[in-house]
Amino acid sequence: MTIKNKITKGVCVVVEGSDGAGKTTLVSRLLLKLDEDGYDVCDFREPGGTPYAEHLRELLRALAEDKGVSKEATATTFVASRLDLLIKQVVPAMNANRLVLLDRYTPSTIAYQKYLAGVDSDLVDKLVSLTSDLLEPALVLYLRTDPERCQERIKARDEDREVPNLYALRQLERGYDAQLEHAHHHPHERPYWFALDGNREADDLVMQAYAHVVREVRNWRA
Repeated sequence: MTIKNKITKGVCVVVEGSDGAGKTTLVSRLLLKLDEDGYDVCDFREPGGTPYAEHLRELLRALAEDKGVSKEATATTFVASRLDLLIKQVVPAMNANRLVLLDRYTPSTIAYQKYLAGVDSDLVDKLVSLTSDLLEPALVLYLRTDPERCQERIKARDEDREVPNLYALRQLERGYDAQLEHAHHHPHERPYWFALDGNREADDLVMQAYAHVVREVRNWRA
């Protein structure tokens, strides 16, 4: 099953990376700068963004340590949350010719479910196709941050949260790196991928990300 009628209006930019990579900070600051410069921009995060998706987000948190839930069911729940967000929020924004910043998208499904959780590749590909056929982003900005730095940031922002171990963070890095490599070997495919050094100062990252986004918007308008 696929969902027809890809959205061809607007521009969608996805920000990706492991837990603690700095995605949320980058998206919020990038949103502010783009808005100040007159761009019609909005942002959304995954999982979440609609009442249904937020309920699923809380469910996924509650079941994170429940070994009785299959990894396949968990992967499907993430995609259900995404689908509701796309239909209720992202697609209308794209139809209104807006610039959309999306905190996570299908690259996270591939990295987290295929590389970290070990979900069957064919199932992951099918789950990804459910939403990639609906929305194809123009650009992916991948924050490549050292796993040790990711751990430090997670501890700093939420002392009560269990911090992912280094093995898990390195598996995620492998998953994202594989997608980055694929994109570099297929430069004419969309979305375009750019890796940003997530270990750098936030101001530098915002300016780098801003340059990539503005270039993509100009290409879209041309």
